Amino acid sequence: MSYLDKKLDQATTDENKLTQEEEEVLGKVLDALRQIKFGYVQITIQDNRVVQIDRTEKQRLSSR
Repeated sequence: MSYLDKKLDQATTDENKLTQEEEEVLGKVLDALRQIKFGYVQITIQDNRVVQIDRTEKQRLSSR
């Protein structure tokens, strides 16, 4: 079990259960992380809410 899985399990068993919106946002962030090999995922937050997820992927070229 990964660190994130443990934290998600812990969050759902504690009094601070995740809301439906939080689960959806986490799912989208996880999708972005799983789809990228090189690059970064940037999360923009306004008023305590995630409003944007950017994924920038770099393409590595093999040296000849």
